Amino acid sequence: MPDTRILAVVALTAALVLAACGGGGNKAQPSPSSAVTGAPGTLTPLHTGLTEYNPGNPLRVDGRDRMRACVQALQDGTDLRAAADAIEEALLIASADERWPTAWGAPTVVEGCPLPPAALDEARGTLRTLCLAEVSPYLVFVFVGDTTQFAERFHEKTVRESNGVRKATEEELLAEEDCLGQVSEAWYITPAELGDANLLQRFIFGPLGIFPIAQFR
Repeated sequence: MPDTRILAVVALTAALVLAACGGGGNKAQPSPSSAVTGAPGTLTPLHTGLTEYNPGNPLRVDGRDRMRACVQALQDGTDLRAAADAIEEALLIASADERWPTAWGAPTVVEGCPLPPAALDEARGTLRTLCLAEVSPYLVFVFVGDTTQFAERFHEKTVRESNGVRKATEEELLAEEDCLGQVSEAWYITPAELGDANLLQRFIFGPLGIFPIAQFR
């Protein structure tokens, strides 16, 4: 029979190897928002292949196949699934409007955003946008937080607020050393505002940012 001491050593070695490899494939993965943040003021590069700015395209970048939105909670206790459902419902209602561009197709919404809320980043100075060589697949980033998180920032003229709508540029596309133009925008919404269907339609068809959709009629 094999020496029991040898078997014990083999079993211990196997256990250590399995632990180092993440327990057989069950290692927790970082959320989309945490995966892109490194040291303060830095971002892990996106690898999307979306590098061609096209202001004549309602999706702003060649390679995007539809109107995509992501939803990120900025505080604990937010029901992210409910928030994403509210945004998805609002976009689906809007997609039946004649102002919705055909190129946008059916909207899709996901939980978790691959980039942080640039407008709230004090480290980025007064022009708080992300200028990236490769940009995300999302035309809209929805950040859900408490009113106090937005109050100081959104009274400034550099970040746009109109009729209850808070918007800011999220991404610009970098080419060589210049930012070519805005390719996505962020909406800053409180949990209570997600229940205001009329307000959500103002976010979509309102006068700020890369909207209104009406310009593509």
